[in-house]
Amino acid sequence: MTKCLTIIILFNIFYFIGCKSHEESKMTHYIKQEGDTLTFFGSVKSVQTVNYEAINSLGNITKGQIISNQFNPSQESLTFDADGVIIKTSEIHSSGLILESTFENGDLIELRGYKNGNLIELTLFKRVKKIVTERKVYLDSTLFEFEKSTLDKNGKVSKIESFDKEGNTRWTQYAKYYYEQSFLAKEEWFNDKNDLVSQREYDKFGNKIKSIEVLTEIHSKKKDTTYKTFEYSNNKLIGETTSKSGFLKAIQSTKYVYNALGKLIKTATLDKNGLPSETYIANYDKFGNLISYKFIGNPFQDEIEHTIAYEFDKNNNWIKSIEMKGIVPVQITERQIEYN
Repeated sequence: MTKCLTIIILFNIFYFIGCKSHEESKMTHYIKQEGDTLTFFGSVKSVQTVNYEAINSLGNITKGQIISNQFNPSQESLTFDADGVIIKTSEIHSSGLILESTFENGDLIELRGYKNGNLIELTLFKRVKKIVTERKVYLDSTLFEFEKSTLDKNGKVSKIESFDKEGNTRWTQYAKYYYEQSFLAKEEWFNDKNDLVSQREYDKFGNKIKSIEVLTEIHSKKKDTTYKTFEYSNNKLIGETTSKSGFLKAIQSTKYVYNALGKLIKTATLDKNGLPSETYIANYDKFGNLISYKFIGNPFQDEIEHTIAYEFDKNNNWIKSIEMKGIVPVQITERQIEYN
């Protein structure tokens, strides 16, 4: 299934994404982003993935040209060390854009963007005990912005400062943390005018149970506040409710259902009147591979079921997939997997 990423500056979205892999019971895992984990059986050294247009030729489904879209690159590669820890990823898009990520001990430390062979963006991360304390963004080899974080005695980020290329302060945010017994119960973030920017509350297991996000419109200075509550079962998110006040008013609730493997098989969203507004339904095989999905009530998606068939190697990792939209072939994906 495709994932949706909105890129304003090429790499800024990845600043909040933790990417890590480890070997466990001869399995290799790569967390692309929250809720999107690739799992491989065996000790994997590298994975090369290429997406092709699927063509129905006289009843035979064959590969067409290499494709990519706003959701997926045309080619993607993952490289792991001998312990199964991710060390490098690469994405090639049909537009000619190449994105490369470098990791150290499973933590993202460098992002590079190339176009027509030229380095157009470089983002560098400095960490202290896995926490990002510095982030520098270069555009066309010129420093574009610099962020610096200060840690408190508990190792939590207590202050973030953002500077422009001239070293002038763009914005500053401060944090306050509240503890109950031995766990973090709440954190609050404020700007340099002491206005609340965000607030999060947690249960004793570290699950986020409430959040507040305040967005200020640049020109009118009007504020939009988003309130969310989260519900869990066995530390698994099963529901969330969102309400907005201010210049963007809305309210909706979403329920999540998982299978025995922990895979998300249903998402049901209700509007402010409690009526279904959008539903996502998925099915997986015994290895955890997505084999079908469809959207109901989504204005940007049709309601035709998509199915995915796989070919596997001797380790039960898929090496080829064919995605169908109803009876129409959509995409063929091939993977080359190298083992240690």
